[in-house]
Amino acid sequence: MLFLNAELEHKAHNVEVFRLLTPAEQAAGVRAPARQLLANAGFEQLVERMPVAWRRDGSPRIDRTGSRGAGGQVAAAVTPNDGFLQIVPVRPGQSYILRHLARADGQSARALLMVRWLDASSAVVDTSADAVDVGPEWVPHEVTLTVPPGVVAAQVHATAQSGRVWVDDYALRLAP
Repeated sequence: MLFLNAELEHKAHNVEVFRLLTPAEQAAGVRAPARQLLANAGFEQLVERMPVAWRRDGSPRIDRTGSRGAGGQVAAAVTPNDGFLQIVPVRPGQSYILRHLARADGQSARALLMVRWLDASSAVVDTSADAVDVGPEWVPHEVTLTVPPGVVAAQVHATAQSGRVWVDDYALRLAP
């Protein structure tokens, strides 16, 4: 959903809270976040227990009971060897914001905000990875990434650096 006069402040349990932009912000050209580039970013759409638009890497877990999801019924449990990935087109030189919600399956773990940058032949040109400490509560994390020269696609990874991490509500958007 795209609003030009509001920005998303919080999302949980299928409820989205928006902050309306003030007239001064609107006059200054402040805009709501750009279009979401990832499909099924919250893992909610499943076919045979697999999130639509995501590819499995190893043996990640999906919980669809609603007890583990941050903003809906479904969340993914990932480890350093088990995750999901999705490939989306990008433009060299452009900056993008990658965001997710994450929490540890236990007291602590490390999640990764990770993108592998692909060229036209699908070869990996470079990798961007930002490790973040996670605890037992859902916390948003984000990183701004600039696409290297020669890259045509971002391979976004839902993965962990250490431990088992529950992830949900990914977003990849063009940076303002």
